[in-house]
Amino acid sequence: MAPADIAFAGALSFLAGVFVAGFTASGFVIVALAVVVAVGFYFVRLHISISPYLHIFFILCLFLGFFYYHFFLNLRESRLVLPEEANTTFSGTIKNEPRIRGGATSFMFALDAPFRGEIKVFLPSSAPVLYGDRLALQGVVERAETNYEDPVSAFPEFEITSRGNGSRIKSALLGFKQSVLSNFRRFLGADSGALMSGITLGDQSGFSKELRADMAASGTTHLVALSGYNIAILVLALEALLRGRMRRRTLAIVMAIVIAAFVAMVGGEASIVRAAIMGLLVLLAKQTGRKHDMRNAITFTALIMVTLDPRILLHDLGFQLSFLCLLGIVYLSPAIAAFLRLNTEKQSFFGWRENAVMTISAQLAVMPVIIQAFGTMSLAGILANVLILEFIPATMAVGFLMGFACLIVPPLGIALAFPAEVLLRYELFVIKAFSLFQLPVTNPLGGWGIFAIYYALLVAFILNFQDKPVTKGV
Repeated sequence: MAPADIAFAGALSFLAGVFVAGFTASGFVIVALAVVVAVGFYFVRLHISISPYLHIFFILCLFLGFFYYHFFLNLRESRLVLPEEANTTFSGTIKNEPRIRGGATSFMFALDAPFRGEIKVFLPSSAPVLYGDRLALQGVVERAETNYEDPVSAFPEFEITSRGNGSRIKSALLGFKQSVLSNFRRFLGADSGALMSGITLGDQSGFSKELRADMAASGTTHLVALSGYNIAILVLALEALLRGRMRRRTLAIVMAIVIAAFVAMVGGEASIVRAAIMGLLVLLAKQTGRKHDMRNAITFTALIMVTLDPRILLHDLGFQLSFLCLLGIVYLSPAIAAFLRLNTEKQSFFGWRENAVMTISAQLAVMPVIIQAFGTMSLAGILANVLILEFIPATMAVGFLMGFACLIVPPLGIALAFPAEVLLRYELFVIKAFSLFQLPVTNPLGGWGIFAIYYALLVAFILNFQDKPVTKGV
């Protein structure tokens, strides 16, 4: 059995242990046995024999993940010292970029002594607070109902005591981001500028209630959740600009720095962190001359993120949707293409065939999680995404160019506003049209039972069609 396969199965077992850590002991044993059997079946299917020692190793990884989850939460709780009395005065520093949503500004706040730890603070949307500000707050800190959530202080009295206490590099990146967003708002229409801000930099502060509602109803909210598209466009543009002008290793280092800077600038959403880690793994594979394995890249990206914070596997919707979308595109897309006898390597008009298959695959992969989280999902959103996604890379590319040009060569930036507006107007039209035409799907039974069967059928479908050729298709 190859070392890569052993590492993959061990990592998967650890992640399974983290996943079931919130269940009862009996539930853990059942899932543990199921994982061991599944791993064994996987390698038997590949005609790879597994020694009893490897089975023991996988079980140990499973238990390690289980105990690591609880160890992390207990260690985090032991390091937390919070104000206990009402209307306590406490101070600290804003640790991330404040976000405006739903009429409130929220941010993570690192407490000063005699208190310790981080809490989530909500202030009015008009509060002029920035990353790195030191604040004096007076109010109540409420402990979370569960040990995986952050304590909260909602709308305390506040006073800004000093500014610029964060990282200078991050402050400069956030300042650059705000300049770009300001130009989007200045040279594009209200909704167009807001949508461009969301697509390129994940900023939703300028979204009107109507636009939010339309995107939710049309199933297109994910368009403003940063993903691998953003990383890919940045890397491809940078590679095209610098290829041949510097050594391959230097280019890889430059791209790694750009990826890290972009993640710091946009705030580290789960989807963009996942894309960034995978991008760095691909760059590392190229530099070391090793073959890039998507299966291992996905698994070890999840392992890194879950090791840093195991709470995200069970309780971070963005993390779940990001990885399920990726798994759907990587594994379900080829199976659907084979089932429909489509040749996705053959270029179609506007790439509709490839986008349709990828969109359907991603939507099928995340449908249970979306329904469970929001109560419903519109099937019409699949068609809306097919009509929009073909134009999203072009929109991002024009948006990035416009953002840079407005700061360096303003007339060029203004000129780029016209093609950007055309693309955005089309996308807004599709979003509005499909917000009025919905095919809602709900969970009639409630709970995860029916969805467990759903995912089992998806896996069976993938295993049945993943190796079948599609070159004879349409």
